[in-house]
Amino acid sequence: MGGLAILAFPAAASAAWPGGNGRFAYFEADSGGVSPFGLRVDGVDNVVGPFCQEGLPSACGRNPSWSPNGQRLAYDLGDGRLVTSRPNGNQRRFFAFPGIAAKRPAYSPTGLQLVFEGVAGGKSQLYTVNADGTGFKQLTGKGGGQPSWSTSNRIAFRRNKNLHVVNADGSGVRRITSRGASTPDWSPHSSQIVFTRGGNLYRLRPSGNGVVRLSKKGGIAEPAWRPDGQRIVYQRLSSDKVQSIIYSARVDGTVQKTERTGGEGRAGFRVYQPSVEPLN
Repeated sequence: MGGLAILAFPAAASAAWPGGNGRFAYFEADSGGVSPFGLRVDGVDNVVGPFCQEGLPSACGRNPSWSPNGQRLAYDLGDGRLVTSRPNGNQRRFFAFPGIAAKRPAYSPTGLQLVFEGVAGGKSQLYTVNADGTGFKQLTGKGGGQPSWSTSNRIAFRRNKNLHVVNADGSGVRRITSRGASTPDWSPHSSQIVFTRGGNLYRLRPSGNGVVRLSKKGGIAEPAWRPDGQRIVYQRLSSDKVQSIIYSARVDGTVQKTERTGGEGRAGFRVYQPSVEPLN
């Protein structure tokens, strides 16, 4: 493996972690190509970090993950680099891993490490790195992606179309689904994992038992627990399949409600990959 290159740009002064429910972070796209788009955070006027615009070659933030104390966000740029920053985009630190295209970062329970999916030679593996850029290492050897790090210090991930869990040191890998599953996310106290299968929402216990289907109409992706553990947020196609909207539902799948539409509801905007800030 190649070494780690980090560029830090000083600026002027998530799994779901337990706490109160704070701001949403999400990826917003403008299919009309007029407005800059990228990572959005509630209450921040501009796109957080680098922005994209249709027709222009650029990299912008996506797949946000909150730190356990809600003070920082980790995200990828879609070009193989990771970034951590304050929620307003300040104090950015860029991570580049030669020969490895990194994406989908997630913080450890201490906030001192990141796990991420890295693609090298067409193969996805899990890697970890300290939040200061040191301690880079490969965690899996037989494939892995879509990681989520729990408060119990275990990591859920996808391998060969099914979910697995592994200890933070790479030991104890165990498959927990057998019928296909994607995008796992741990509940705030590590008792449940939410995931998607065939466009529908499910949850199960970390042992692999107690699978519960929470939706029937499909079109769901990228689920994430709210920090209070009372609702699950996710992206879903609108009924006309034109917009992607962020919704939430109770943990039994009932009482779906709209959370974010993007572009203040204007046509052509789509919102994806929700993550909710923990308030401590």
